[in-house]
Amino acid sequence: NRLQQNSALQSQCMHPLSTTLYHLPASIGDYTDFYSSREHATNVGIMFRGRDNALQPNWLHLPVGYHGRSSSVYPSLASSATTSENDCERNSVGGEKMSTVRRPCGQLQVDPLDPAKGSIYGPCKLMDFELEVAFFVGGPTNTDYEQDHNQQHQQPRGRPLTLSEAQDRIFGYVLMNDWSARDIQKWEYVPLGPFTSKNFATMISTWVVTSMALEPFRCETSAGVQGGGGEPVPLEYLKDPNYGSYDVNLSVSIQPSSTSASTQICTSNLKHMYWSSAQQLVHHSVTGCPMNAGDLLASGTISGKEQHNFGSMLELSWKGSREVKLENGEVRKFLKDGDAVIMKGWCQREGSGRVGFGQCSARILPAIPFPYDSSKEKVVESTPKQPGERYTNFKLYGCWWSSCSWTVRIALTAKGIPYEYDTHIPINIKLDEKALTSDKHSSINPMQQQAPTVLEFM
Repeated sequence: NRLQQNSALQSQCMHPLSTTLYHLPASIGDYTDFYSSREHATNVGIMFRGRDNALQPNWLHLPVGYHGRSSSVYPSLASSATTSENDCERNSVGGEKMSTVRRPCGQLQVDPLDPAKGSIYGPCKLMDFELEVAFFVGGPTNTDYEQDHNQQHQQPRGRPLTLSEAQDRIFGYVLMNDWSARDIQKWEYVPLGPFTSKNFATMISTWVVTSMALEPFRCETSAGVQGGGGEPVPLEYLKDPNYGSYDVNLSVSIQPSSTSASTQICTSNLKHMYWSSAQQLVHHSVTGCPMNAGDLLASGTISGKEQHNFGSMLELSWKGSREVKLENGEVRKFLKDGDAVIMKGWCQREGSGRVGFGQCSARILPAIPFPYDSSKEKVVESTPKQPGERYTNFKLYGCWWSSCSWTVRIALTAKGIPYEYDTHIPINIKLDEKALTSDKHSSINPMQQQAPTVLEFM
């Protein structure tokens, strides 16, 4: 009420968004990404291991996580003062400059069904977002001083945090998009987990919502309790007497470059977390790991139980087996160049007002193949090329009972685009559905879909 009724105070503490400089809210020393949504972990487990082995044996015993790369954590909606003009572009989302992310290149498995055939280099084909919420660590580092007998002076040593201490060390929360290259990840993640598939870009919103501001929205997690129904009870150091989460509404929309309209494809909530933020921080420090102010810890992908609550394209398309429809008629299984991914988060309850997180948004730019040539970034063709000049050396595969083959051939011929037509793949998709999973068919159509017509650059 004091702020609402005091215009002089408002002028001192409130600023127009148009004059606001977007930047990282802290100097991030270390970044850790967890995997704490049971619904998400279950979905991914079913896809890759089957329903009976969806959760790994350790998942209900500890917050699973891995160390990310803090150097590639970028602010959302960055202004040109913090990034180059090549990294931002003017777009229709809120009339502001939107951050961009470059499609990565890396190693891709040649045959999705046979890793023994090795890898090739190329741009990621299965680019994905991950809907997450992250928190910043605040306060003094969890260290004690021990006498070093060799050097005759005291050395700081990390010590484990208690749950009470951990709760006090959580400064505030931001939205996060932990961009992922699924096909690069598939090839590299065994045995140590994701590496280059996750280190190219992580985007966060620039507005930190403090823990104090979220307290009116505290709620149960979707799990309700931990250790119920005969499931493992957390070890003593992880037992949280205030176990719960916050009722934070989350959404993801996609805006293709072809339209100013965006399509909301996902709604989720921070309550879909099995392991709480305090438990994540406590487990991180259990070995004596020092946690410093500015460290960033992320939730992992946050998914609910229903399909429209899934927090990644991997889940929404169920590993590419179904299409996600956009309002302009386009469909997606994974993200395309030019797509803008727009994440929003907010809390609202009767009597508590509304608390917003702002946006976490970025548009995807095409990959730059190796070796990198910066001069190509600025090349603008003055004379547009004709279709026959732009698209060359197509190889068109066709299968019996697939009408898609001849319709594509008509379109290519009408455009004057040369192509090679290969019909030497003995697959009858009408009578022999098992053929869709054959090695020969999978080598040109990894998704194993009907009709298996593929345009391939040679």
